[in-house]
Amino acid sequence: MENAPAIQAGLVLGDRFVEMDGQRVESFEDLITYVTFHNEDPIEFKLERMGQVFKTVITPIMTERDDGFGNRVRVGMIGVGAPVDPVNPMRLDQAYEKHIHYNLLGAVGEASKRAAFIITQTVFFVSRLMEGRGDRCQLSGPSKTVKIAWQISESGFISLLNFTAFLSIGIGLINLFPIPPLDGGHLLFYVIEAIAGRQVPIKIQEITFYIGFFVVFMFMIFALFNDYFCWFGY
Repeated sequence: MENAPAIQAGLVLGDRFVEMDGQRVESFEDLITYVTFHNEDPIEFKLERMGQVFKTVITPIMTERDDGFGNRVRVGMIGVGAPVDPVNPMRLDQAYEKHIHYNLLGAVGEASKRAAFIITQTVFFVSRLMEGRGDRCQLSGPSKTVKIAWQISESGFISLLNFTAFLSIGIGLINLFPIPPLDGGHLLFYVIEAIAGRQVPIKIQEITFYIGFFVVFMFMIFALFNDYFCWFGY
């Protein structure tokens, strides 16, 4: 892509991303996720070129594109890509794939790091969305989630497994929001009771439960209509 931020920063074909803002780049997917969620915030990259390591700062630009699932979204991009399978564009070219095998403890450690990365990026995106700096079309309601799962399943079992893990972490994170009737709301009451030394009055619990239920219900309605509006370009 001509005049892409990566080209303006002096990157050339074959450069390998090592770190982004101090976080190790484990996969091309991690790189894309990080850049996408950071919109136009400058990112410091550590790269490797012919055995030499160097650093550079690249500022993504906002661009509108198809997310692959029928939605037009505005995301950050720096203009880099990875070779894809000519038969199945949803998959990386096998010549560039790297298979790493871990023992049980190693797998647990890598899974923990992966989960931590997903959580931090999700929290970062939600905070930007609440500030009005994120694209709501990057959110997925029930209908869009089903569509994404179906399309990802065509990329193979591993891709579907990764998506399932991502979805499970996202749902678990939302469930920890301090809003009754979510688990986070119950934890909030436990913390208040521990600090106050007495139980929160039942009446107050009931009122907050109804308010929380209304908030959760409205969020579900928003997610459903958001899918519709993004699909049809409203």
